[in-house]
Amino acid sequence: MRRIPGGGPALLFAGCLLAGLAGMLWLLVELDARSRPEIVVTISENPNTIHVAIENGVESPGVYELPAGSRLADLIEAAGGADGTADLASANLAQRLNDESLIHLPPLVDLAASTEDESANPQQPIGFAYADPRLNLNTATVEALDGLPGIGPVLAEAIIAERERLGGFQSVDDLVGIDGISQRMVDAFRDLVTVEP
Repeated sequence: MRRIPGGGPALLFAGCLLAGLAGMLWLLVELDARSRPEIVVTISENPNTIHVAIENGVESPGVYELPAGSRLADLIEAAGGADGTADLASANLAQRLNDESLIHLPPLVDLAASTEDESANPQQPIGFAYADPRLNLNTATVEALDGLPGIGPVLAEAIIAERERLGGFQSVDDLVGIDGISQRMVDAFRDLVTVEP
């Protein structure tokens, strides 16, 4: 067999050259991978909870994390209970809460603070007056209407649309004309609502 003169060193050189190129290529890939930022995916909010703020009428006002679907009564309980300064009788305790809501409970009206009222009716006991606890259909918000038995957000929106179309309800029975609301439903919450101008 005939040998090519000088073939050994040439092959050795070519092998070293290829090994060096492979090493440089590996080093470039490694450096590129280290220079790229690491992508981290985090979910910052839990879809099963909501955050609601309450300003007054409770022992510990502030922002509370509650399970989705919580009601106003749940928020008051989480905030340490009522502190006696809010008119809970006129608040819709069944109102379903929405994420990022701000709740301000209606305050009690102190009759003792008004000397005019005392002189006009001296027989009236000094204390607190309560507003009508029923929900006024002509001023109620979507959230408040949503708390009525059988009324969800869609029907609450429909009630407000009908109210605007009519220019206000004259009777609780005006709700029966809304698609999806039956006489039986209206009778179920008749004692919880009122119609005031």
